[in-house]
Amino acid sequence: MQETLAELNKVETQYKANKDRKWIVTGVFILIGLILGSTIPALVNKLTHSSYNRTGLDNIMQSLLGQFHIDQTLSDEVLIVAYDYNSQEPRFFSKYFSHNDPLIYDVPVGNATGASAAAPTFFDPKVNKDGYGFTEMQIDGGIICNNPALYAYELARNYRGHDKIRVISLGTGEKPFKAVDPEDMNVVSYMSKSSEFMMNMDTYSADNYLQTFIPDPKNNYLRMQTTTSLGMDKIDKKSIEGLIKDGNKLWKENEENMKKILRDIIDERFAK
Repeated sequence: MQETLAELNKVETQYKANKDRKWIVTGVFILIGLILGSTIPALVNKLTHSSYNRTGLDNIMQSLLGQFHIDQTLSDEVLIVAYDYNSQEPRFFSKYFSHNDPLIYDVPVGNATGASAAAPTFFDPKVNKDGYGFTEMQIDGGIICNNPALYAYELARNYRGHDKIRVISLGTGEKPFKAVDPEDMNVVSYMSKSSEFMMNMDTYSADNYLQTFIPDPKNNYLRMQTTTSLGMDKIDKKSIEGLIKDGNKLWKENEENMKKILRDIIDERFAK
């Protein structure tokens, strides 16, 4: 009898211990479910939607630029670059092309800048229907020319017929460059540098081309660029202060050359 009671007590003790474990395990699974339930939808939304609302960007463009068309800008020429994914063609919004192909290029300035600002993952593409009735899905021109100074130069030279051209190319900041050892390059390394391949290589190539082919580049070409650690879409107080600091640094580094090239332009245009 005593042996039976002892065995029953042992079984009861094990049952209570297992019961407590079951509640702990159940609680852990409930906690995991709550965490996954709150994070997975947010993750899916982040992977399937752009970071910022397209409507907000379009409203800003409309508010600042109204419905004035490319051809109504005050400058002799203007160039705003985008890319139409559906036609696989660049969109060089300019006075020249607005005259020669108005059904595509005679658009409000806000539409052109809205397309050019549609950086992938940050904003949805700008959807426009052109004069031919085709729907265009336009994205950031940085995809094809992150440094549009090259295209502006070719537009002035080849399409406008100018033979004396000065170019001031203003960069928006870049991460510090670090050379790599060929032995360290592999699939993971290439993937980590995909954005650099897409953006910086075009920027450097355009800069090199202009330095090579612009006559007397020392007096006719100025590239202004600075290194920065700031994120492209950061707007907190520290980042804004850093942006102002970077801008002042960029000006101080180029002030002498900038004033010289501007003085040359003023003297040529207005000197008697």
